[in-house]
Amino acid sequence: MLLSLVLYATVGVMSFGGLFSRDNSLLIGSSFANGGYWAWNFNDFTGSLIIDYILMMVNNWYVFQDAAVIVTQSQWVRLYFVSFHIAIVFIVLNLITSIIMDTFLAGILYANVICYLYAKCTHTRVLC
Repeated sequence: MLLSLVLYATVGVMSFGGLFSRDNSLLIGSSFANGGYWAWNFNDFTGSLIIDYILMMVNNWYVFQDAAVIVTQSQWVRLYFVSFHIAIVFIVLNLITSIIMDTFLAGILYANVICYLYAKCTHTRVLC
């Protein structure tokens, strides 16, 4: 997952670096400017990672997408945000969640098998 975030952060810096600034008159009156999101930008790698984390949490992602469309004046920028959402939110986060749940359920199953075998070997009644 970290590799995916680093990849998207790098692409974000290369594509949008320096465009999200107070000096950019295109952003005046946008939801990005009205919301005061100036601190979160693609100007450096750390800022880009923070924006990727915000996008991963699906927190006002449309504000950043609309701002990127405004500053680049291209609709193709939406591809970056949609591909990020599909790749990270839908696929990577669901894979991580399923691995955690599978590991947890395997641990419960293992504990129940051990408890059953202990009860069988010792000929005792154990509540498993």
